[in-house]
Amino acid sequence: MGNWRTYSLMLCGIGVSYLGNWIYLVALNIFILDMTGSASAVAGIYIVGPVARLLTQFWAGSLIDRVNRRKLMIYSDVARGALVLLIPLLSSVWVVYVILFIANVAGSFFGPSSTYYVTKLVTPEERRRFNSIMSMLNAGAFLIGPAIAGVLIATTGTSLCIFINGITFFFCAALIALLPDVSDEALQRRQPLSWNMIVNDWRIV
Repeated sequence: MGNWRTYSLMLCGIGVSYLGNWIYLVALNIFILDMTGSASAVAGIYIVGPVARLLTQFWAGSLIDRVNRRKLMIYSDVARGALVLLIPLLSSVWVVYVILFIANVAGSFFGPSSTYYVTKLVTPEERRRFNSIMSMLNAGAFLIGPAIAGVLIATTGTSLCIFINGITFFFCAALIALLPDVSDEALQRRQPLSWNMIVNDWRIV
């Protein structure tokens, strides 16, 4: 039971983040459409994210492998939360694209870090149940998030939806901060992170 009290913090944080992401995605499309009146500008949202991940993920592992992954997850969520909160205040679609690009770069660090952290945190005997609950939360957010977004957009507009997503990142970061660090013997044996080390990893990649 003690383990599941710890697991519930992780599940709650990621579940709320999933829900916020779906609310935000619907609202962001309408926000960009209202700002520009252009469907092409909306399509740009779906270009910025993959480009950011493409330019980041081939070298992100160099950093992820050499730092505390729980702290990296926290920093990533805080950064994404702060960036998302800026979006409703912007009036230029190009600045929005820049914010989305940076947020997706931060997200490129969160995903692999969380996968490793969950693998270390959850015991092999409980991993199947944990992953089942995680999948259920993801599917539930996919079903419920757009519906909530529709109600909020119809009653209050898109800005509140985007603000909600920003807050969910902070909520997730706060719950992850309550979780313990996981042991990583390989990390303890590695040299401290340096710029030369990162450049050398880039050359290898």
